[in-house]
Amino acid sequence: MKSNRFPKYLIETWSVRLISFFVATSGIVNLLSAINPAMKWRMHILRQFVPLSVSQGARLTTIISGFALILLAVNLYRHKKNARLFALIVLAIAIFTHLLKGLDFEESFYLFIVALTLWFMGPYFQAKSDPILFKNGFKVIIIAIIFTYSYGTLGFLLLERHFNIQIDFFQALILTTKVFFEFESVNGFPVTRKGRFFLNSIYFTGITTSAYGFLMLFRPVFFHPSASIAEKKKASQIIQKFGKTIIAKFCLFDDKSYFFSAGGSVLAYVLKGRISLVLGDPIGPVADFSNTVSQFTHLCKHNDWKPVFYQVLPDNLTKFQTLGFGSIKLGSDAIVDPSQFTLEGHSNKKMRSAVNRLKNMGYNAEYLAPPQSRITIEKLRYISDKWLNLHHGKEDRFSLGSFDDDYIRASSVFIVRNPEAEIIGFVSLVENANNFEVGVDLMRHANINENGVMEFLFTSLIYWAKDQKYKFVNLGLSALANIGDEADDPLAEKALNFIYNN
Repeated sequence: MKSNRFPKYLIETWSVRLISFFVATSGIVNLLSAINPAMKWRMHILRQFVPLSVSQGARLTTIISGFALILLAVNLYRHKKNARLFALIVLAIAIFTHLLKGLDFEESFYLFIVALTLWFMGPYFQAKSDPILFKNGFKVIIIAIIFTYSYGTLGFLLLERHFNIQIDFFQALILTTKVFFEFESVNGFPVTRKGRFFLNSIYFTGITTSAYGFLMLFRPVFFHPSASIAEKKKASQIIQKFGKTIIAKFCLFDDKSYFFSAGGSVLAYVLKGRISLVLGDPIGPVADFSNTVSQFTHLCKHNDWKPVFYQVLPDNLTKFQTLGFGSIKLGSDAIVDPSQFTLEGHSNKKMRSAVNRLKNMGYNAEYLAPPQSRITIEKLRYISDKWLNLHHGKEDRFSLGSFDDDYIRASSVFIVRNPEAEIIGFVSLVENANNFEVGVDLMRHANINENGVMEFLFTSLIYWAKDQKYKFVNLGLSALANIGDEADDPLAEKALNFIYNN
């Protein structure tokens, strides 16, 4: 039976989006209210209790809080815990400044409702900021204030002749404060272009350094320690027991960090900015799939990360969508059933002729079982380096191997030799523990003069896999292949299809 209950993650997502919108709206209300004149009868009442200077200061504070609320709304959208705290403080200040600047009860009541709602939504805002950057942000703000005052005070004393007033040390401090907080009230007294430039430079210096410090307060958690020896051992045991696909082996590379669920599953991921990029599906008991993804998603929200799963199995897409994930197809794995593979028949005539020609010329392909010898590794490294230089490339290690001596030594390798018995190309192989599937990892070759050499190597590999009783040969991901061909495919996939075909 299908449940009619609204998913919990959607309730949280839309609640946060709405309160972020209302906080941003509060900022706009502050700005509009500050630039519009107050009602005369209200100002008449206010003057009996509050001096004019206080009202002017309240108006300026309202403007500053308006900009602050708009910036904070962006971080509230990201579930930032610190942003909620700052927003509540700014809203509380703004409630009183609206009353002090013009007895604006309507704006104060609206801000009060927004603040009250934000207060009760505390559990939805648990995303941390990077602790080091958060502390540094406060330091930058303090340094910015000190630097601005020092720069402004010294500048006024040295540039006194560019202004139409006499300036001492105390007056320089006051002028710096006015420029930074009430810059419109000092217009008119600089008498030279250099004086006006100096006033603008004070404001620019203070604002830019303070804004940088403010942004640092809400940066996501960037530091994540490398996996420990114990974590690698635990991950290896789980992957060895439950790993189904050939990319499971790549989860054990040194670039990965690990998340272990309470149900005995593991996720291998790397952190790129705010993106926590997971390789493949959760590896572990099938019944623990949803719990693992949910627990990891909670960790990502806590650290202000965005979880992304790369190269998941099609059978699991529905499960991910149920948990609130969207999906986009980036390509297709080129998979061959070796039991059905043949070069016979009219359609394969061209390939068959090329393979037979190379055989007759003395080319040979063969399987090298691990461990690879030192001499073999040196020969393969020479080819790999030539290939990387030829393609102006670099090693990628997330969902592929790289040419590392220890990795190649422990890998199965399929090579092709020229008539002089020299190795001119190779592919490293990734094999399932149950011999269900064999896949291609590194594919490298030197400068080859004869056409069809790598096709000859792959053909030989498939026939070898057939003899070894493998059910599938995975030739790797073909980017943008078979995307957006169907009428009901997403628009993004149709766009990729257009790019691929053009």
